[in-house]
Amino acid sequence: ALRGALIPCLEQTPWSRRLLLALAVLALFGDRPREGVALLRRALRLQPMDGELVATAAAAYLRVLQDEVGARDLLAEARREVRLRQVAEICHRELRGNVLWHYPKLVAEVQGVLQIGACADDVAAAWDRLELPTQLYVEARADHCAELERCEPVVPGRRRAIVEAVLGAEVGSAALRFGDDPSRASLLRQHPLAVVAERFRQRHEVPVPLATLDELVARGEVDPDGCNLLYVDVEGTELEVLRGAVATLPHFDLVCVAVYLLPVYDGAPLLQEIQTFLHDFDPEGEHGFGLRAFELGADPGHGHAVFRRLKPRT
Repeated sequence: ALRGALIPCLEQTPWSRRLLLALAVLALFGDRPREGVALLRRALRLQPMDGELVATAAAAYLRVLQDEVGARDLLAEARREVRLRQVAEICHRELRGNVLWHYPKLVAEVQGVLQIGACADDVAAAWDRLELPTQLYVEARADHCAELERCEPVVPGRRRAIVEAVLGAEVGSAALRFGDDPSRASLLRQHPLAVVAERFRQRHEVPVPLATLDELVARGEVDPDGCNLLYVDVEGTELEVLRGAVATLPHFDLVCVAVYLLPVYDGAPLLQEIQTFLHDFDPEGEHGFGLRAFELGADPGHGHAVFRRLKPRT
């Protein structure tokens, strides 16, 4: 009779945690144990940070239903929800200037990152704030590599590797061009109409050997195991890096790529070119990516696009 009286109340206020718990107790101690466990899970979704409720629901699976798989699934779901809340808080309070931080649900899926270029910027520091256990960096500049080496690890036991290399679509050689401030060094020439600060105006160039990401992985210099995000920001040659990573791309679930919308570098790819390549690079259609989000940064001619695997990993 009490259950019959409470159910209409729950229909009117389905977000009431107290009603859910009351009905769960009645069901668990009556003849509806599965209903009781289901109600506990509903209550937990309203307050996923409640550790006592997590333990209670897991115990109900084990002791009442004798369902070890259900208990493990419940605990895994609780961990994912706690991680999402933590990531959302960090993105909201501490991180700015990249499209990723506006999508904490995507960021919460990241288990490890392989970042190519821009390795001394705020994005590289963000992986520490998010406590990613696997962080791999491929950087063209020796001073950026040294800066990363000096950073103290935040996550105990974190796997971190830093490789100094310039990546492209094929193994070979090229000229790296830069201004008096070399932080925006590029393999491309600046466009004649480019609006850049005088310190970034290209005045110097040095010959550099070119590698591909696939080659570094094949030689064992980069091990993408544990990384499901590929982050590429290399001043205009992002598409070339991706073309040299066809064999490695299936390791990832997310790809974040810098994109130029204004004429900054001669030959820099359009967003549509990158989108088409990531969608079609796999002839079998098993590992393609679709555009998930795009946003401009502080510079109106420069933004970042996020692509997500179209078919979930099996």
